[in-house]
Amino acid sequence: MTTDVKKQHTVPRFLLDKFSFETSGKRNRLFTFDKLNEKVFEQTVFNATTMNSFYNFVDDPASISLEPVLGVYEDQAAPLIKKIVEEKIISWLSEEDKYKIAEFIAVQQSRTHTRLQLIERMASVLDIRLTQMHPSSEKVETGFGTEGLNDRKNIFLNGIVSQEEVISIFLEKSWILFETTKENPFFISDNPVTLYNSINMGVYGNLGIALEGIEIYIPLSSTITLGLICPSVAKLKTQESAKILNKPNVIVDLFNALDASQKKLVLDDAGQTETEFLQAVKNLNSCIEMAESFEDGSSYLIQDEKLKHLNSLQVAQSERYVFSTIDDFEVVQKMIAMNEQYKYGPSVKIG
Repeated sequence: MTTDVKKQHTVPRFLLDKFSFETSGKRNRLFTFDKLNEKVFEQTVFNATTMNSFYNFVDDPASISLEPVLGVYEDQAAPLIKKIVEEKIISWLSEEDKYKIAEFIAVQQSRTHTRLQLIERMASVLDIRLTQMHPSSEKVETGFGTEGLNDRKNIFLNGIVSQEEVISIFLEKSWILFETTKENPFFISDNPVTLYNSINMGVYGNLGIALEGIEIYIPLSSTITLGLICPSVAKLKTQESAKILNKPNVIVDLFNALDASQKKLVLDDAGQTETEFLQAVKNLNSCIEMAESFEDGSSYLIQDEKLKHLNSLQVAQSERYVFSTIDDFEVVQKMIAMNEQYKYGPSVKIG
């Protein structure tokens, strides 16, 4: 549990490598968008997401570090992720394989600089709130440490490997692969495990990993993202597809067989242009294809809107840096232009 490795990655090199491009040099590189400074630059995978002695316990006389332990999780997951990316299917995963991947995702979610910053921000917000409530009282122990950054850093490190409950929740999700093209790649960020929920739960928040409707994503390469989806969402998609199975192609064939005047009547009745009508039919096909991916483990080739959605999650939930194989960060720039809060890491809200 000790290490002489000073430069420690908060996102494993083997994962970042799958979002890199080759150069004439010895090391692969990443296009990097710095949200804070709104600048794009290149850097090597070796240098990306590194912090000096980040996983070393503070003021420990034995120089204990989690770096070797994290290496074990990475070594277990790396060959499985490599095979998933190459074969674009997950039906071959055994229960043990799925456990190792779920364990890797759970640890990855908890090991980032973002997680440490969230602990710091939560402690700060609680301290302010408690001071407002009891201005004359002594400092209240919040559970996040009272000795400042060093104390909270050790709390953060202790939490990284305590993931059994999280792993069991991940294993209960419906797993699906999303695929895109090399020309339109997935982003990865310094906080790559992202959460999304379309259900509005008001002031209570809706991003708990055990909540109904939650969707958890981790990009495995520039063309493959793994989704751990709430079973209620997966079931809904499957039910939708069952209702319209084989109908979209029939609809297109019938429509194409009509003459111009008949097509006009159909489009007028639908209140759509021909382009809109055919797109709606295409969307039905996409619903069927996604349901098939849930059922047989094959990858689901996403459309532009879903790609933008998944990449926007990487932007919104990153601490500072977003990475890509290509120099195209238009999504990041548009998001920051709409809301400058996206320049910073996830905030803490306490009602």
